[in-house]
Amino acid sequence: MRGEQCAAKSRNCLGLLSIMKANDGSQRDTLENSYFYFVKTLSILAEAPAQQCDAMGYYNVAWELRDEGLDVDWLIQQEVIKFTAGQIGGMKDLSTALHALDTEASKGGETRDEHLKAMSNPGWQTVRDIARKLLVSLAPSTLENRKYLKLP
Repeated sequence: MRGEQCAAKSRNCLGLLSIMKANDGSQRDTLENSYFYFVKTLSILAEAPAQQCDAMGYYNVAWELRDEGLDVDWLIQQEVIKFTAGQIGGMKDLSTALHALDTEASKGGETRDEHLKAMSNPGWQTVRDIARKLLVSLAPSTLENRKYLKLP
């Protein structure tokens, strides 16, 4: 089960973590891979609305970014990748901001303008600000992640 599936079905999150605790062989690989993709999402969350929409191909932008960003909820709970108290605080701030997005901010659309309107909602600016700070805070963990995954 992938991280975004866990975030989308939060009640299954604890079940995934329990299974992963019982199966140490692939536990770290799974979490490191999930963290890698979380950081990619975080990078998009930090961008301006037009860049976010472009990066997501103007497809269900607000819903997809919120859903993928909420992987933070289970990354906070896992015990394999170690985060500092400051990093966890930033991750909790991101979670709070994503959960607080209202219906208008999470609307999809069929046109470029509809996506840009949703991503221009003030709630998304809060998410962007937190994401920018969190990228900096998570830089040491991201460097370790890239080493683990043997990426440049």
